[in-house]
Amino acid sequence: MKNVIRTVLAGSGIGVVGAGLGAGALAVLAIGFILKPLLAILIGWVVGHVVAWVAGGFVAGALSTIFHTSITASMLPSVFAGITLLASYFRHVVRTNDNGVKAQADNAQAKKAWEDMKKELRDSK
Repeated sequence: MKNVIRTVLAGSGIGVVGAGLGAGALAVLAIGFILKPLLAILIGWVVGHVVAWVAGGFVAGALSTIFHTSITASMLPSVFAGITLLASYFRHVVRTNDNGVKAQADNAQAKKAWEDMKKELRDSK
């Protein structure tokens, strides 16, 4: 059996080390997909218990008012776990301006155009 696997790997141009690394990478990805939701639920549940302990009545009342429901302080761990699980599937993307010099020049040009327009309005009176 080992000879068959070596022959297949050699025929496809993959060594034993490469196959091991590939299998390891797949295992890490699989574990990540399994553990990510579980960790999100656990973190949300712990945060929910802390919030319920510190300011449970206030937070439960605020959430009940905002969402027109009847959330109690004892429900906060489950609510936070659900919200954390949903939020774990969204990524915040920050877009930056890569050309800051151009943005400053455009800003200066816009300020000049604004000043010219104000001056033209003053002169037209």
